[in-house]
Amino acid sequence: MNSKRISYITYLNVYASLAVVMLYNNGILWQHPTGRTWYSAICIETFFYCAVPLFFMITGCTLIDYSKKYSTKEFFKKRIKKTIIPFIAWSFIGMLYFCYIYQTWDYFNKPVSEIVSNILNTNYIGIYWFFIPLFSVYMCIPILDKITDKMNVFKYMTGLGFVFLGILPFLCNLIHINYNHELVPKMVSGYVLYSILGYYLSHKELSKKQRKLIYLLGIVGFFSNFIGTAMLTDVENEINELFRGPYNWPCFFQTMAFFVLFQNIEIHEKIDKYLNWLSTKTFGIYLIHIYLVWEIPKLLNVNTYSLMWRILGGLVIYILSAFIVALLQKIPVIKKIVP
Repeated sequence: MNSKRISYITYLNVYASLAVVMLYNNGILWQHPTGRTWYSAICIETFFYCAVPLFFMITGCTLIDYSKKYSTKEFFKKRIKKTIIPFIAWSFIGMLYFCYIYQTWDYFNKPVSEIVSNILNTNYIGIYWFFIPLFSVYMCIPILDKITDKMNVFKYMTGLGFVFLGILPFLCNLIHINYNHELVPKMVSGYVLYSILGYYLSHKELSKKQRKLIYLLGIVGFFSNFIGTAMLTDVENEINELFRGPYNWPCFFQTMAFFVLFQNIEIHEKIDKYLNWLSTKTFGIYLIHIYLVWEIPKLLNVNTYSLMWRILGGLVIYILSAFIVALLQKIPVIKKIVP
């Protein structure tokens, strides 16, 4: 893996983790604000909407081909250490947090089966839903790794996923037809589609013309999602989902555009140093930032509807989370759950 490839993955990782923080710090979107607040909320939401798909693209381009470096047994040992153990540990930390908030131990006074079910279904800390599809993708990667003609096979699979996840459901929704999701080829269902796409784009040499086309599609995807959702949503009802969804064509185009943009971006050496430091904290930032999103506004009596808070506050939470993670990573035992 050459230095350029390492650099753009680093930049993508930092951007995607920042995007996650910005999304959750913009949570007033789900409270159905009106007027300018609604438009600013949906604009922020749409701009950072591709955070999770980008993480899965990074997973694909860094982990598929793992067998060139280590065995499948070692692959799963690393995944257990880096994700499964932190997921379980931080789920229990979430339980302790709510016990403290509500001054009750009822969260632990449940049958073991109920606690396990709540952890598996991320009922304690909802943002940890990301782990479940991640584990699913991990189980697919040894199969994907064994494909010999990856570029042609992945190109075909990406096309299948785009049509059956990004286009057909949109068209059915548009003309009010119930889409039968059993039509979706199982090999590309869910976020594995983005892992395949990440690998493909990381190994594909794109011409300048192709890159410009992808950027244009990304812009079309952004404005389609933003304008379509803003205009079609009745603020008294649920957010209109016609242009939304992680597999829908607007998000698909926008995610590709960001990926290709970061592949070809040039970062100043001094900034690169800070981004490399941040990239080692991004998983920890994901694990802890939600507590700051919840608690800082209460401690400082912040108006969460404020545009300044939703933008600058998100940046402050991100940087503060990074420093907290840096401290946690220096503590024996604790550092094992903040990889």
